[in-house]
Amino acid sequence: MVAALCRFGPPHRLVLFEHSPLVVSLSSRPWRERMLERFVVLAYKRADSIVVVSTGVGAELAHLGVPASKIVVIHNPVDIGRIRSERSRSAENPFFENGAQVLVAGGRLVQPKDFDTLLFATRELMNTRDVQLLILGEGDERPNLELRVSELGLEESVDLIGFKSPPWPWMKRSNLLVLSSRFEGWAAFWLRP
Repeated sequence: MVAALCRFGPPHRLVLFEHSPLVVSLSSRPWRERMLERFVVLAYKRADSIVVVSTGVGAELAHLGVPASKIVVIHNPVDIGRIRSERSRSAENPFFENGAQVLVAGGRLVQPKDFDTLLFATRELMNTRDVQLLILGEGDERPNLELRVSELGLEESVDLIGFKSPPWPWMKRSNLLVLSSRFEGWAAFWLRP
């Protein structure tokens, strides 16, 4: 944004990139959100183009007043061939051997990924189904998630197995891939009332 506001015109083109919905990145306090929203729109209007990772993020910018003609969607690349070749690698965990349905979630262990809510949901699901949860990833929230697993009595049903590269073998062996994120730039589109 600073680059856009400092721009005084040609001869250079200014292209900005937005990976997340702005409603998430702005403060939750209404007055600050409105002020930052206006600032962002002003800055983005000065750019020649804004590259976004999804139509949802682009639609939000357009809803905020950024000209749609300046918004270009370029999705993050996905190497399907590589995923297909790597998904057959070994993914060992006792959960795959005991007959329960295995849920797999993955990502950085940070608050926006909302693994905390996933732990509560898993405990509720265990009332009606024989399930176990594997969480792939590392991050600052690991100690809090380990504490929550203990508080919920899920030590035998949840395994924080750490960062796995590639993650595809665990996903392939799972019965269900779970996405618990509060937001994801690729799929996000929020309109405020």
